[in-house]
Amino acid sequence: MKCPGQDSRYWKGDAIFEVKCPKCKGTIEFFKDDTSRKCPSCGHRVPNPEMDFGCAEYCPYAEQCLGTLPDVLGDVKGKQVYRGLMEQLREVLSADPAAMSKAMKAMDLANDVAKRCAESLGPVLAAVSLLVIERAAPGTVSRGELMERYKKGIEPFAGMEEEVKAILSRFEADERSGGAGVLHDIFLLLDLEEQVSAGRIGKDEARASARTGLVNEGAAGVAEKILA
Repeated sequence: MKCPGQDSRYWKGDAIFEVKCPKCKGTIEFFKDDTSRKCPSCGHRVPNPEMDFGCAEYCPYAEQCLGTLPDVLGDVKGKQVYRGLMEQLREVLSADPAAMSKAMKAMDLANDVAKRCAESLGPVLAAVSLLVIERAAPGTVSRGELMERYKKGIEPFAGMEEEVKAILSRFEADERSGGAGVLHDIFLLLDLEEQVSAGRIGKDEARASARTGLVNEGAAGVAEKILA
């Protein structure tokens, strides 16, 4: 007997749904049991956003099962890195609760922006955390020392260290494409949110700055939420 939940004869209306392609914004139709679908407009393969791939974090067969879905495995590794980075923030900034609170808030915003921009989650978050610690508590620990901590304490980090360095290098050269562009948007939003909270500018001015300064559509969506 086939499970009714897997038998399309018993499916309800929400078993078929549409999502926007993160690359070209085209429309992709999903059936609820699809692991992934190719965008009919640009050919980009997109994982099913309604399917839980959390099993990939611990299953030894994850790469065999999801090997054709690097976005899924990348997102799972990104979540592992995010948790590890948050633990590192707590340890490094434990003596300065205000700096720790500010850094963790920045990481939450960065996580939201990076996911919406369809960028490599782990490397972007690692790059953000390095800059956040440097800015929140200058002189506490060097960037090189932090990277060594990450390699020892965050398993997936070793495989993305060079990408993190490249993102930071492009960001510090004021490049605004790829991961460097996402970093630009994250720190612009953090700055605007801080200025609004401090009463230095109003929300209308902040929203205007976001509209002209952000380079990623996904970041614009976050701006609408935090500057509403």
